[in-house]
Amino acid sequence: MLAIDPASLSPSQLADLRRKLVAAGCEPPAHAWTLADLAATIVEFRRRQGIAGLGLLDDATLQRLNAVSGATFNDVFQDELDLLRPQVGPGADMGAKVVPDGELPVRAHAAGLTGLALSGGGVRSATFGLGILQALAAQGLLRQLDYLSTVSGGGFIGGWLSKCIHEQAGNVGAVEAMLAPSAGTPEAPALRFLRQYSNYLSPRGGMFSADTWTLIGTYVRNTGLNLTMLVAWLCALLLLPRAAVWAVHRIVSPGGPWAAYADVAWILGALLFLGAVFGIALSISSKPSGSRGLRRFPLSQGAVLWWINLPLLLAGFLGSVGLWRYGGAPVWEMGVLPAQFEGRPYWLLAPGVVYFFVWACGWYLAHDRTSAYRRAGYTACAASAVTVMAILAAAAQTFAPKFLLHFMSPATSGYLVNGLLVLAAVLFLLAVALGIAAWFQPNRPSADVTRNELIEGGAHLACAIGALTIGTVLLLLGLAVLPQPATHPVLNNAIALTTFGMPLMMALFASTMTLMIGLVGRMYSDASREWWSRQGAWAWIFALAWVTMFGIAFFMAPLLHWAWLTYNPWGHITTLFGWLIVTWFGLKAGSGSATGMRTADWRLDLAARLAPYVFTAGVFALLGTLVQLVVAPPTIACKGAISLVCVYGAHASATLATGGTQLAWAFGGFLSAALVLGWRVDINKFSLYMLYRNRLVRAYFGASSRARNPHPFTGFDPGDDPLLQDLKHQRPCHIINTSLNLVGGEELAWRTRKAASFTFTPRYCGFELPEQAASGDARNDATRGSYRPTDLYGSRSGPGADDDAGVRLGMAVAVSGAAASPNMGAHSSPPLNFLMTMFNVRLGRWCPNPRKAAWQQSSPPVGLFSLLAELFGLTNADASYVYLSDGGHFDNLGIYELVRRRCRLIIAVDVASDGGLSFEDLGNAIRKCATDLHVRIDLDVSKLAQRGGEGLCGASCAVGTVRYSQVDQNGVDGTLLYLKPAIVGRENADLLNYRKVHPSYPHESTADQWFDETQFESYRALGQYIGECALAGAAKAARKEDGTIDVGVLCAELVRRHGDAPERAPCADVRERCR
Repeated sequence: MLAIDPASLSPSQLADLRRKLVAAGCEPPAHAWTLADLAATIVEFRRRQGIAGLGLLDDATLQRLNAVSGATFNDVFQDELDLLRPQVGPGADMGAKVVPDGELPVRAHAAGLTGLALSGGGVRSATFGLGILQALAAQGLLRQLDYLSTVSGGGFIGGWLSKCIHEQAGNVGAVEAMLAPSAGTPEAPALRFLRQYSNYLSPRGGMFSADTWTLIGTYVRNTGLNLTMLVAWLCALLLLPRAAVWAVHRIVSPGGPWAAYADVAWILGALLFLGAVFGIALSISSKPSGSRGLRRFPLSQGAVLWWINLPLLLAGFLGSVGLWRYGGAPVWEMGVLPAQFEGRPYWLLAPGVVYFFVWACGWYLAHDRTSAYRRAGYTACAASAVTVMAILAAAAQTFAPKFLLHFMSPATSGYLVNGLLVLAAVLFLLAVALGIAAWFQPNRPSADVTRNELIEGGAHLACAIGALTIGTVLLLLGLAVLPQPATHPVLNNAIALTTFGMPLMMALFASTMTLMIGLVGRMYSDASREWWSRQGAWAWIFALAWVTMFGIAFFMAPLLHWAWLTYNPWGHITTLFGWLIVTWFGLKAGSGSATGMRTADWRLDLAARLAPYVFTAGVFALLGTLVQLVVAPPTIACKGAISLVCVYGAHASATLATGGTQLAWAFGGFLSAALVLGWRVDINKFSLYMLYRNRLVRAYFGASSRARNPHPFTGFDPGDDPLLQDLKHQRPCHIINTSLNLVGGEELAWRTRKAASFTFTPRYCGFELPEQAASGDARNDATRGSYRPTDLYGSRSGPGADDDAGVRLGMAVAVSGAAASPNMGAHSSPPLNFLMTMFNVRLGRWCPNPRKAAWQQSSPPVGLFSLLAELFGLTNADASYVYLSDGGHFDNLGIYELVRRRCRLIIAVDVASDGGLSFEDLGNAIRKCATDLHVRIDLDVSKLAQRGGEGLCGASCAVGTVRYSQVDQNGVDGTLLYLKPAIVGRENADLLNYRKVHPSYPHESTADQWFDETQFESYRALGQYIGECALAGAAKAARKEDGTIDVGVLCAELVRRHGDAPERAPCADVRERCR
């Protein structure tokens, strides 16, 4: 049992310990940042877990803490070092012990770690990478590798290599002999298999090939199921506006069964409005760290949306319903209002008075008051509340007498109002008395409300009364402008009211508040004006979403119906095909942004950018029409020519005639269909992901299987895909890079990348966000991420599920290559999310969040909610399941995790489609290493640029320096060998011939996943040639007498041969050494 001295833990280790306790559900005190301060929390954790013993942080406690809360990156890296560089002697059995401060980076630098990074690029990257592996094997360098970091297509061949090593029981030497056989030895079966399956998606192509039609049939089946689920849910969503119209129609229609509830609507609206005003005062007056004590109102955006904006929207909706009956009443006559307003113009002032009283209470109660005057202040707030109640009761008595009759007689309501006024007066007098008593105390306390605040309050009262009086007059004017319901039954009905009533009321509120802010003027602080601006922005966003949703539900269907009746069939066919063609452009744009394709023609690029919006509008128009036909099929009976007004009238009449039972059945049917399909249709299996994964496994891991037993009909063998954990004891340690999508995340520093690194290794799976992504408090710091043992992560299937639980090599590699996905890091956009999700262009996978309780589940139990997150771009790191896609959506080069592990030598193979040599992936990786890891990489790639008019490159490799010394004290800088496919003009004749025939070689599109024999050999041979040119000489110079490679000498030789210093051999001379 290990007892740990508190002084031996560094601040970063204590922070990790605190994070784990928070993640385990044991919240330490805010001030607890030492082990002594955390002791009570650790004891509580031990008690909850039933851990016996006298130690505080013994092995049992640490192991259980890691099991409950997950491991940190330091834990993972320590475990990898124990595998790669086992310690001997005292302290060798580290287990779950805490590593002393500074030992981990010291161990990493002393280890002299070597890593190979194979970049993304589809089958092009895999084939070129095979040549690189053969070059490394020829020099005996594969056995020197500690890490193999792969992304996307690099993972195809990286997974093949790991599987080959696994088949050879970890004997890397045997695999090197297979990759670089001696003279006269035939090519290994594993390599011949790769050639046979270079066209891995459909090995036997052609229109009459079973492989081709299997792809088509699988896509159609999976897309049909997902589309049915989404359509059912969206139709259920579009039925909600119809339910609202049904309820409103029963209130506002002449003689409607719920007409008596019109007064209830505006009274509830008034109460919600005052509640929102109270919340506004609390929110604006609360300070994150004020001098008046603890704040009373949460200041987060979510709190404002839930407790202020939502009540305001509901108040606007209910208020519009209650006031609708007064539409068309001339202001100068007041229509049905003269009896209430005659001789009582002071009612126009009532909204401003009530607003001020509520605001003043919220302002005073925003913080704890500690002065002796607080009793007087609280009593005055109570008096203000009673006054507001009295005014509301009087308003109900005046404007809603029939409503009050349900509860009390007119005489009783009069007594109630008078009683409330008397009570308010008594409370005000009591407040004055309490204030005077505090004034005459021997030690006169400081004022609870300053003189300036009193002056500001009086000015605020005057401004509120003025602004809200004008707002009330504008409301009456607006009601007068509206057509009377009886004379305009089509244009002035429940549909128009429900669609536009709330936005118009919000516009009135915004105008009134703008006037009041202007009148208050300089007395309002800049912070308060900024608050109003942001609140107004969200209010308008909600109002716009409201109008859009109701507009789709009620106005798109008649528009389509009118077009159908007006234009001839050829017009319908032309419109449909135009819509489909534009949608196809959008899908091409989606795959292009993910795979490196770019549209050269600006007109095609513009069409591709507009396509998602056109598709989305068309889909919602069709769905609105479908819902209309299901619940309220219209009957068109126009007098004369068919007009849009006539068609709309027919649709509106049918909608208003719809019964509540019919709506309930339709809503229940659509929602049930969506939920049942979401439950039974596994979101990961019924997408392109599984189709893609199965074919990857067959082509690359089937190639490395020594005893393959494929199904005689399908050709697939489940034994091709080993569990990733089975590779945990072999070298190199395989890091499979994927991207954790943060499209819906709130971290502003990541608003461009929209993704984070998520890794699969044979020992651990998970992620850990950089420190900048945490806000600094303990709870948010605990959400940075977590790692889980690979043998347990995602290992449980749901009830009735198949046996595909657990992390397999093929699963990780397929996710790492999920280039075309609705959410794809920096390439994501909301309309493109919608388009690609609807068409099931989804290669990504939903995996359990390692820091959530469901981390052992293999897949979401109800896929509908995850599918909706994809549809609307709501993926983040806080949900129970996270969306993983191509590692290239974060770092396509694969060096990020190697730099994180302080590798002394990094061989980076960049096979992205980069014919223009923009080095986008390299620049992106360097920026992320500098931003997240604070490690600068110095690399000059100018000599790789094209020269002459033939498009030949100056070199195919460059060497740079990884500045670990900037981060780690006494750290040793690393060396980065950067390899890139390039034609320098001295290659063999077959490669130059292929370049002549295919000018884009070696940067053909990543979208091309169907390699033929010639293409496969051209990329493999180029990779082998470039690898030998870059490494052969340096490896020979660094080889020791026992045949091993001295990494330090190898790094120095690489710098000498390929560095950019003038006295060293220029990088272009690489071709001279390859003659």
